[in-house]
Amino acid sequence: MTSKIVVNNIESDAGVSTIFFNSDIGGTGGSLHIGGDLNISGAVTYEDVTNIDSVGIITARSGINVTGGQLNVAGNMQFTGADPELEFNNGGPRFRVPAANTLTIHTGGGLGATTNERFRINSSGVKQVSNGNLNISSTYIDFSGDVSTPTTAAAIYRPADNTLAFSTANVERLRINSNGDVTTTGTAYNRANAGFTARAGDSVNITRASGTPFEVNRTGNDGTVVNFFQDSSIVGSIGVENNDLWFSAGGYTEKLRISSDGKLSINRTHASATTGNHPALDIDTYANGTAGATFATGIDFRIAGVHKKRLAITNADANVGTGDWIFYRDNGANEALRITSAGSVTTPIQPRFLARLSANTTYNPSGFGNYVDFDVEDYDIGGNFTTSGTNQGLFTAPVAGMYLFQASAYCSGQALTQSWFTVNSVRQNSADWVLSSTADFAQNFQMIYLDVGDRVGFHPHKGGTASFSVTANVHHTYFKGCLLG
Repeated sequence: MTSKIVVNNIESDAGVSTIFFNSDIGGTGGSLHIGGDLNISGAVTYEDVTNIDSVGIITARSGINVTGGQLNVAGNMQFTGADPELEFNNGGPRFRVPAANTLTIHTGGGLGATTNERFRINSSGVKQVSNGNLNISSTYIDFSGDVSTPTTAAAIYRPADNTLAFSTANVERLRINSNGDVTTTGTAYNRANAGFTARAGDSVNITRASGTPFEVNRTGNDGTVVNFFQDSSIVGSIGVENNDLWFSAGGYTEKLRISSDGKLSINRTHASATTGNHPALDIDTYANGTAGATFATGIDFRIAGVHKKRLAITNADANVGTGDWIFYRDNGANEALRITSAGSVTTPIQPRFLARLSANTTYNPSGFGNYVDFDVEDYDIGGNFTTSGTNQGLFTAPVAGMYLFQASAYCSGQALTQSWFTVNSVRQNSADWVLSSTADFAQNFQMIYLDVGDRVGFHPHKGGTASFSVTANVHHTYFKGCLLG
């Protein structure tokens, strides 16, 4: 049978003695009041202590281990040690303070490990996500803080009110301003700056720096590269096929093609093939200022970059059909052919000449290839008539074609019977002009086809071998001709 002492209170005077309990202290009610320190060499378990009620600080030198239930802190919780950490689920996520006023979040690694850092807030308030992705399930990110321009490798920031910018290598690359304009050209839209700008409800501008192209690429097979729409309806396309570049208009039907060898092809289909003329190419030019008779439009022709010829029309007035066609033999300085609005054709440099004698000359008709040696010119367009030297009195054809010649000779006191033209010092076939009776005058008028370099002279004729004089007379002795075509 166990004995016991039942008392209401056990008191010990301070500093006088100590009461030791070598076995358990059991009680079903009441309280244990200790005015001094309570030293417990063993463990205080949950079953032993229901609540610890302290007004001051509870110091746990080896840590507090909560193995069940929860730790409720109604006030503040402070970590004062160096590099403190708060870990969840032994080896799980943890908070760490690696430097003053800096907080990091790690996933795994265990207490004390510096690896697996996922998120950091430094003393300046900068938030950094590392070693992973940032997934945002919210419907938006709000950039409503202070206006700033960060100096970092890459950033999304707010450089001005209602403006969003993107930078890489500390350089702004893209900006969306308060108007909704998207630009890579700087703080404001400027088409002179190299870059891309899409103006809200307006134009799209792409400007490349000098020497750098704007590229549109299609990989794989032939087909459309760019489509153009108006109000959601297709109005045209640009495509590629076998290294050719083609263009469509009014839909997807090809209208123009530039082949890989530079040939231009135009495909135009008119609603009616029986009414009027429907040209495939229209060229329109507007004057810079007041249009005058010298204002013109046309086509230039080049070979290997060298300006060769020009075809132009003049602008006489605002009426349909007025103005002249002009064919230039160079880049517009020297006119070669003109067709007036009335249909007249003029050729300013078409070969033509008029030759005469400066004085009476001796002539012998016995050689059928002989000719009168005319020595002066009234005009010689093209410089094809010779007035001195070996070929004096001869016209030399500059181009092959049909030529018209007229000549006359006054030989006072001579009985001339006929005349002809010589070609290369030979009597030309089908070129005789026979007089009905002998006379002092002989004329001729012929069309003769010549090759380049053929030489033409005039031969007045009479029988016999004696030489006689051909009279220099501006009215009766002459030799003239021109190129017909």
